[in-house]
Parts: sequence; structure tokens; C-alpha cells
Amino acid sequence: AAVVLPSFAVILIVTALLRHVIKNKYIQAVLKGVKPCIAGIILATGLYMAVSNILTKDGTDIKAAVISLGLLASGF
Repeated sequence: AAVVLPSFAVILIVTALLRHVIKNKYIQAVLKGVKPCIAGIILATGLYMAVSNILTKDGTDIKAAVISLGLLASGF
């Protein structure tokens, strides 16, 4: 309980505060601007992982490259 309860309480407090703040038009504008940035960061990370796994020095780690490309294609 000592490990879980403080985190649970913080999440409840943040959720209660965000419920009122999320309706603000300025917050909505910020969130609309952040969405493409987050998508770009995820895409760049996926591409970096795929390319770095494909271009290994010995060329034996092809399984990781296939998994990275599969995750990138699926959107994870």
C-alpha cells in the first residue's frame, strides 16, 4: 500500500485538475500543436532504430532489423 497509494493519489489529483483545464481554448491549441511533434519524434526514433539495426557492422543481426521495420510499419 505504501508503494501504490502515493502514486494513485497523485494520479487522482492530476486527473481532477486536468478535467477543468483541458477545456481551455489555449490548452487545446497547445495540444493540437504538440500532436504532430510527438508523431515526428516517434517516427524519427523508429527510423533510427530500423536503420541502425540494418546497418550493423557484421550484418548478422537481421532479426532485429525486421522487427524494427515491422514495429515502425505498424505504428508502434
